Amino acid sequence: MVVDGMDSKRQAHFFLCHVASDRIAMLCFLLEGYDGLATMSTISVREALVCCTVPHGCCPIFLLLFRSLVADGLIISFMEVKHSALELADHMALRGQRLYSRTVATECFAYE
Repeated sequence: MVVDGMDSKRQAHFFLCHVASDRIAMLCFLLEGYDGLATMSTISVREALVCCTVPHGCCPIFLLLFRSLVADGLIISFMEVKHSALELADHMALRGQRLYSRTVATECFAYE
């Protein structure tokens, strides 16, 4: 089964999010209000990148919430990626690339 373009065989989904830098704490606070919806890891405070890990069954609610947060301006953009925050940060560091490079993140980690 595919939910909004997502593979249902996966147990968790990872989303790379570009957030307004002064709103990272607010996003964390909002996610805490939705118990079990997602966990958030900050990849880079300077570049305002976070990675959210979402259990498979919570993806429809997560997508509704994040689409509304984009519309409200709290989140600049977000995309599903193949790997967790730690794997993403490690990969970028090994390649000597800035984490904010969306082209690189898309090439290496985003689903097509």
